[in-house]
Amino acid sequence: MTFIIYKVVGSLIAPPGIFFLALLFCTVLAWRKPRKYFLTLLLLFFAFTLYFISTPYGASKVTGPLEDMYSPNLPLEGTKCAILVLSGGSTSDNEGNVVQPGALSIERVFSAVKVAKRIDAPIIFSGGNVYGTDQESEAQIMADCAREMEYSGEIILEEKSRTTKENLLYVSDLLKPSNFESFSDSNFSSSEQPRSLILVTNAFHMRRSILAAEKHIPTIKIFPFPSGRLTEPVYKGFHHLLADGNSLMSSCLGIKEWIGIALYKIR
Repeated sequence: MTFIIYKVVGSLIAPPGIFFLALLFCTVLAWRKPRKYFLTLLLLFFAFTLYFISTPYGASKVTGPLEDMYSPNLPLEGTKCAILVLSGGSTSDNEGNVVQPGALSIERVFSAVKVAKRIDAPIIFSGGNVYGTDQESEAQIMADCAREMEYSGEIILEEKSRTTKENLLYVSDLLKPSNFESFSDSNFSSSEQPRSLILVTNAFHMRRSILAAEKHIPTIKIFPFPSGRLTEPVYKGFHHLLADGNSLMSSCLGIKEWIGIALYKIR
């Protein structure tokens, strides 16, 4: 019982739990005479919405459906294919120099290397210098990470993209027959286009990535290979009802993806 109290109190005195309590306090003030009914209801709505999306259970309802859409899928043996890895951020050292992929990107690189070693396919890393403030592109940083994981196969870099849309747009240019000389030692020849792409990104990001691929690379079959989840697929106990920053981040990433998917649908 002491442990449960410790966890509950801990979740409420640190963000985002403390923000929930602050909104409840503002709700009480709004309810005092003269009572502001609309403001009270609005504050209550924001307070409990914030708390809900800040819990593992809430994140599983917001972002979980995105992560359930696709399972890892590979083309038939012998199919000419490449593995496309979309960048997911990077981290810096104490001097601000970008030195390695971020957590999301590392998951993607690991999954890609694992698949590439199994089926002997080249890896395309896609990601530029997003804000123009770093010395290397995210694609190069992921490639360096793949080498650290002892991947010795062919690596192809797409280093101009800054968004998911640009990832697929620039990769579509890379895959044009006139650019096939880039694939020097891969399982492509100068006269044929790859029949499929194994698309590697995190599960929550896969649906929007598939939509972008279908729009910009319609002639190539896409095989989704989600690299990992942010949310728990099943309820495991009371701790899934406690607010924490990671769950809030997962929910925010999911909300961003749902908005992006909606924009793809209406364009």
